[in-house]
Amino acid sequence: MPDGSCSASPDSILIVAEHRRGHGTGHLRRCAGLARDIPCALDWLLPAHAGEDWYSREEVWSLLGPGAVPERVCWRDTPAGPYDLIIVDRREMTLRELETLPSRGIVVGIDAGGDLRTYASYLVDALPTPPGSGLPNIADTAFLPFPDESAGRVRPEWPDRCGKVLVAFGGEDQDELTRAAGRELKGETEGPHPLSIELLLHRDGIDGGTGPDTPGVIRPEPRLADRLSRYDLVVTHYGLLAWEALWARVPVLLCNPTDYHQMLAEAAGFVACRSPGELRGALGRFAEIRESSRNLRPRERRNLAEFLRTLQSPPRLESPSGGSRYQPAVERFVDCTYFLNRPDGLLYLQNYLPRPVLYDQDYFNREYLKQYGRTYLEDFPVIAERGRDRVARILRLLRRNASHRADRPRLLDIGCAYGPFLHAASGAGCTVKGFEIHGDAVRYVREELHLEAVQGDLAHLGTLLFQERFDIVTLWYVIEHVVFLDALLRDIAALLKPGGILAFSTPHGRGISARRWRRTFLRDSPPDHFTLWDAPSAKRVLSAQGFRVRRVHCTGHHPERFFAGGAVPSFPGAGLLLRAIGLWSRVFRRGDTFEIYAERL
Repeated sequence: MPDGSCSASPDSILIVAEHRRGHGTGHLRRCAGLARDIPCALDWLLPAHAGEDWYSREEVWSLLGPGAVPERVCWRDTPAGPYDLIIVDRREMTLRELETLPSRGIVVGIDAGGDLRTYASYLVDALPTPPGSGLPNIADTAFLPFPDESAGRVRPEWPDRCGKVLVAFGGEDQDELTRAAGRELKGETEGPHPLSIELLLHRDGIDGGTGPDTPGVIRPEPRLADRLSRYDLVVTHYGLLAWEALWARVPVLLCNPTDYHQMLAEAAGFVACRSPGELRGALGRFAEIRESSRNLRPRERRNLAEFLRTLQSPPRLESPSGGSRYQPAVERFVDCTYFLNRPDGLLYLQNYLPRPVLYDQDYFNREYLKQYGRTYLEDFPVIAERGRDRVARILRLLRRNASHRADRPRLLDIGCAYGPFLHAASGAGCTVKGFEIHGDAVRYVREELHLEAVQGDLAHLGTLLFQERFDIVTLWYVIEHVVFLDALLRDIAALLKPGGILAFSTPHGRGISARRWRRTFLRDSPPDHFTLWDAPSAKRVLSAQGFRVRRVHCTGHHPERFFAGGAVPSFPGAGLLLRAIGLWSRVFRRGDTFEIYAERL
């Protein structure tokens, strides 16, 4: 196998495989299959000499066999980076080890445990995990490297009786369990229904000296899965081979060497025993073994390499408010992961299978109509009335600030839409300016409301030629759409006069819906809501950018959501109860949306 030096391509992939002694060879075999299925050049992180607890590169080549890994793989002692995709197929990986990987690239953990399960960008479980492991982004045994259903590699039907048995316990067994199981089953090779037993051995000698050509002994080969259909039963421990046998429609009996293997086997639903001495008794339950195997067999075959290549890197891999590259995941879905930025408590979204959001001229009407049953302009008077309450709160805060006086405060509304808040603020005595991405909305503000508005996107906010600074900057249901939040807050701080007020509204991460049904709440959140705030996180995020929160106003109270299923109660006195719950929600800030009012220090 070549050990040459090469540079990572622009669309580059890094494979990090499990090569610790005692952790099996299934991870290595799967990574070899991924390397064959990924058509582009890729790197494989596997040091030539990693220490006595790890397989060396040459040992891995020997375990996998000739031709198992394509020549185009570039073997690495250290990552070359940057990479677009980092595939980690290890049983576990510590946070410290993760931090040694390149900072750019989606980190995908396959059947991961430990810190890798907590901090990976994306998790794929091809093997069922034990209870309490935490949900992956996607779990599907169809992702296991099964052979095609062709050329006799998969049996057409499950066997009616047990005639031919394969005993195999992996490359790390050093044949101890395999030999022990062979000795235990030897008695089943005689009688009216004798078994034909083959042992997969990695070393010469069985029961004191027979050679490699002795009948009943086979040798490792790169694609053992292709020949499993020749058997009526596979005896092994929990691992990849068991699932490959199921795919070939071959019943599986497990004999597990550790408590961990046994736990996984029981969680999945296999018939399993703990020692070779129990095998002969278990063989008498062949019908049960076949039925459990039939129920466990995946219904389809999916190409893991093709799926991984559909994952797309989000615009920003760390929190929008800054912080470490690796933060704990709190919820995972097929297309995205929500992480908690520990320094400030902000929850943020990373999309890996992006759900497109069309920000066209009709975005407001389409989204608003879907949520409220009427268009934005039809609801203009209601939004403007709400704006009058907001601007009154802002002006009260400004008046209390002895160091900040303005007869007609200058106000910038970012994401002003069709201008209902500008209309309310202008009526309250403010000199207003709107900032909006959609030209149709900007024209409406200018031509219908006769107020000042500028068209642009947030990326150019800091470069716009605002000659004046502002007393007030507002963002109503805009801030959650921002990926580069720290940059936006720096721009706002530069636009605000000292003592000025920043005010914004956003969905509430500690509202009743988010607290009671967090997974459902996050699953149903729009794909362009990149942050989820609450009062403590807002105070920390804003403090880091030179603001002090002066007021938190909770809105969006829905007392009926305190009841199971959101059903509104109809018993006598239910109305009084709902009002009481609504009051409690206001006092203890359990509304589903809230507003922040902060002072620029």
